[in-house]
Amino acid sequence: MSQDVSATVESLNNHLNAQAITELQELLGTDKFKYLVNIFCENSNKTIEILKENSTDHDFEVLYASGHSLAGSSANMGALVLCELCRQLEQQAKSKFAEHIPTLIEGIIAEHKQVLAEFAKLIS
Repeated sequence: MSQDVSATVESLNNHLNAQAITELQELLGTDKFKYLVNIFCENSNKTIEILKENSTDHDFEVLYASGHSLAGSSANMGALVLCELCRQLEQQAKSKFAEHIPTLIEGIIAEHKQVLAEFAKLIS
């Protein structure tokens, strides 16, 4: 890994897990890592749109599936705060407890923006 990338990884805040990012970069190499980040960004943006569309409708099955999907991909990419928020959404949707779902989705959207910004710094 180049020194520039190492310095960037070390400066990551709590939006991305530096160890996970380093391991992914070492495992995949620069080009494949960038490709994986781009795929994550593209797919997660689609999931975020689904969450936005369902934030007040409370389609619990859609919310559960979307939360589950984004939690898994976020965990794999080292976005652990986003993953935890999505897991909370999964639990709320599974128990069909709608009271906190809009707030959780707002938090997921905000954290997702931060994660994408951090990834943009990493691959630029």
